[in-house]
Amino acid sequence: MSNILEMAYSAFGAERMMWGSDYPPVSGREGYGNALRLPRQFLGSKGEKAFELMFGEVAKRLFKLS
Repeated sequence: MSNILEMAYSAFGAERMMWGSDYPPVSGREGYGNALRLPRQFLGSKGEKAFELMFGEVAKRLFKLS
């Protein structure tokens, strides 16, 4: 999984990535917390600004949220 995340990060960068899930189906498989844990651990090493972008700021911009 980390190889896929690294490839996506290298290709798109934090400005063009955001985390998401297929909730509610994810709850019946690995669980929502587990689906969030791996990308947070891996992408957290990319720096605080990149982390903020991928886990909130990009979605706020895309969906025009305040």
